Amino acid sequence: MSDVKSHYDQFLAPLYTWVAGDFEKLVETERAYLAKVLKASKPGAKALDLGAGHGVHSAALLQLGYQVEAVDTSATILEALKSRKGHATIRTVAKDMRTYRPLAPVETCVCMGDTLAHLASYEEVANFAAHVHSILRPGAQFVMSFRDFTKDLKNTGRGVLVREEENRIFDCFMFFGTTHIEVIDAVHENTSQGWTLRTSSYRKLRLTAEEVIKTFKAKGFSLVAQENSDDFVRICLRS
Repeated sequence: MSDVKSHYDQFLAPLYTWVAGDFEKLVETERAYLAKVLKASKPGAKALDLGAGHGVHSAALLQLGYQVEAVDTSATILEALKSRKGHATIRTVAKDMRTYRPLAPVETCVCMGDTLAHLASYEEVANFAAHVHSILRPGAQFVMSFRDFTKDLKNTGRGVLVREEENRIFDCFMFFGTTHIEVIDAVHENTSQGWTLRTSSYRKLRLTAEEVIKTFKAKGFSLVAQENSDDFVRICLRS
């Protein structure tokens, strides 16, 4: 089993943008959500995207008028963001979000997708909450999201078809424990040598909205908004 960073660097990074789907459609969906929950900021205010991935939320923040800094451990995935037309002004930083400190406190920060679940334990979540609080201005806004896995996926339901096209299929299989989920990603590709199969596995943290909110409140945050949609929990907090 790989650790999360190795899984992304060695297996998922080259596939990440394809797996995610229509980039512009995703940006519009997330821009609409962020515009709804974020308080108005002056033009050019700085926003930090922690665990930015291929940059859907960075692009959405850019459209909302922010100066954006995108932080991710994968330089490969960040390069895909930087090379996209219209996104050259986004500053990309290949660092660990758990320890990265911007030069000055920021007033808006996001940690979206399923990034939070890649932390190893609730103790790490608590440490991350304290870290985020320390890099925000007083009264700053922090938005996060993660998949809602309150209920186990059992038997054949634990297998999920993530995306398919004529010559490539991406599947995901999940095995639920009390605190963690064992994830196996599998990609089938039709090459000149015929169909091939590559797999990689990693462990992710099983999160609940109640416990995450409790953890962040203990580090000085207050709850602004919460919603569940498309199997994701979205939470907006204020420092």
